[in-house]
Amino acid sequence: MGKKEKREEIRAELSKAQKAASQKDLLWKGAVVVVLLGAIAVLGWLFMNSKSTSAPSVKELGQQVCFKDDCVHDHIERGTPHAPYNTNPPSNGPHYPTTAGCKIYSDEVVDEAAIHSLEHGAVWITYKDKNDNQLKTSLEALVKELGASKILLSPRAKNDSKIALASWGRVLKLESFDKQKTTDYVKLYRNGTSAREPLATC
Repeated sequence: MGKKEKREEIRAELSKAQKAASQKDLLWKGAVVVVLLGAIAVLGWLFMNSKSTSAPSVKELGQQVCFKDDCVHDHIERGTPHAPYNTNPPSNGPHYPTTAGCKIYSDEVVDEAAIHSLEHGAVWITYKDKNDNQLKTSLEALVKELGASKILLSPRAKNDSKIALASWGRVLKLESFDKQKTTDYVKLYRNGTSAREPLATC
């Protein structure tokens, strides 16, 4: 092989090596771009998710009358007489051994069953006027938006306010629909630390 052919062969080998290096470089850069895009997507999802499950705008709402085991939590059989409750609607006190079940009700819920649900970390939203369809629609829409898990919604004629929110040992009363306060209350006290058995079923 002559010198010229040898130079051509060396040049071809160098060109081949450069192309291979260039391809590796492109693959590496492409991988970096994919990783960066993935990281951006994950961060974006986390940001949006944190907004949708953001903390309430306040630290406390309503009146707390007792805490956890300090609240009356005796079980009674159906129909058994008992002392009057210390809040309206009741947020603790003697109650039935079975819970009411967390969902949207069109009729009133028995207090003694609802209280057991509160003991398990539920929030009970009640409204005084069963025939207030506008309020009923607003509350039902909000409960669906918040997720019905650990929420009871029902009319309750015995209320002394237009709307009341009860959790274990605490009550918030409202005279008009307040989406922000209702949302904050649910976020603060649904499965909250003040409940006796927050991990139990509703």
